[in-house]
Amino acid sequence: MTMEEKAFADCLREIVDPETGKNIVDLGIVKQIEVNEEEKAVDVLIHLPHHMRDLQSYIENSIEEEIKSKGYKVRIEIAFHTA
Repeated sequence: MTMEEKAFADCLREIVDPETGKNIVDLGIVKQIEVNEEEKAVDVLIHLPHHMRDLQSYIENSIEEEIKSKGYKVRIEIAFHTA
């Protein structure tokens, strides 16, 4: 993980799952972060367990807000899995 990717992972740690009180990075929801400095864009891959499907909008909106506040565009890919 590059320094830029680590910095974005740290900012995503501000997003907390309201059900568990844990952040989405430590929960393992954020699987990949790629920073494209040329495009000033961040790609985020998240894996959501089906039981967290109701939180999809909250998580997506929170990720967008955190990354856009740093002056970057954001692209989010979501994969659902059973857990």
